[in-house]
Amino acid sequence: MARQRKGRDISGWLIIDKPLGITSAALVNKAKWALGAKKAGHAGTLDPEATGLLALAFGSTLGDAALIRRSLMSASSGIGLALALSFGAGVLFPLDVETQEITSRLGVGLDGLLVAIASGAAGALAASRGTPGALVGVMVAVAILPPTTVVGLMLGQGRIMDAWGALQLLGLNIAGLQLAAQAVFVA
Repeated sequence: MARQRKGRDISGWLIIDKPLGITSAALVNKAKWALGAKKAGHAGTLDPEATGLLALAFGSTLGDAALIRRSLMSASSGIGLALALSFGAGVLFPLDVETQEITSRLGVGLDGLLVAIASGAAGALAASRGTPGALVGVMVAVAILPPTTVVGLMLGQGRIMDAWGALQLLGLNIAGLQLAAQAVFVA
């Protein structure tokens, strides 16, 4: 018979500003203990020298609206910063935006959805198994940062319809990451 886990079945993402000197795994354990959660994992780095936003994911249904609101604000600020920087680059520098890397992110396709689902599942699985956090951070960055950057570049160059396509891809990738991660944590 399998060992019964202690704690509450909660679900959702918690974005924490990770301080210097603590590993991501230790931060997950503290959050898991503080919230009394059965399952927890992270999508970030294990390096105690790294700082910045760290996404913590939890088990099945989290009803704390204030916590969800704070998490959304933290994630939004990170995406907003990437958008602002790439918008500035699009306005200030004459960039060649007709590269394969950029044009492949101007709309939604099956490949984008598969990258998001694979990233979310691999990130959640790696985090829940204690795999090095660099893998988890790379998986999330592959799905979120490229379309975010393309949205900013396209807006900076006045290409609104291209920006709209990249924004749709970004939304799909965020949803795919979330759903895949939730599926892994529920399983």
